[in-house]
Amino acid sequence: MKLYTIGYEKKNIEEYLKILNDNDIQILIDVRERAWSYKKDFCKTKFNSHLTENGILYLHHKDLGNPKIFRNDITDRKKTLSLYENYLKKTKKGLDELESVFKNNKQKICLTCFEKNHLECHRSIIIKVFSKDKNLKVINL
Repeated sequence: MKLYTIGYEKKNIEEYLKILNDNDIQILIDVRERAWSYKKDFCKTKFNSHLTENGILYLHHKDLGNPKIFRNDITDRKKTLSLYENYLKKTKKGLDELESVFKNNKQKICLTCFEKNHLECHRSIIIKVFSKDKNLKVINL
């Protein structure tokens, strides 16, 4: 089983879609708490439209988003991610929904958020917690 991840930081929508298409991604799961961006092409409605035009199913799993309180009150990224990891392990919020997508689809699935470097993003924590006890290969695009 494979799971892909991608961040849209420093990418325009054309570059982003090319990467998804080149890797034959069929389902994109947006793991932002709020599917909003200063880059208008990555705001939920327009983003969904771009993906649909490219044959990619868009799912917004806001429960997997890093809660605003962790992002706003802490300037230390490592601490922010640690708080999120503890939160995710404790609440398991959104993980059942993610598990359901994996069990019910044989298509290529990709998680997305803003940060280009997955290690600086809560996507890495989702992968860490979700992949525990799974034979999961993670590919960061």
